[in-house]
Amino acid sequence: MTIAWAERDRILARPKAAELRRIAPGAELLVLRGCGHVPMNDEPEMVARVLLEGSSRAM
Repeated sequence: MTIAWAERDRILARPKAAELRRIAPGAELLVLRGCGHVPMNDEPEMVARVLLEGSSRAM
């Protein structure tokens, strides 16, 4: 599982890493650098890459 959070999201506060580790201990935590609340608009190629990499590991 990958949990990706936008670095500059001003709508939703980024959860603390310790909190996420407790909820999903095996998850990869990833900060989407330079992205706001809608990272698909800010960096579509980065978001696509994160999704493709995560789905390829799941198989």
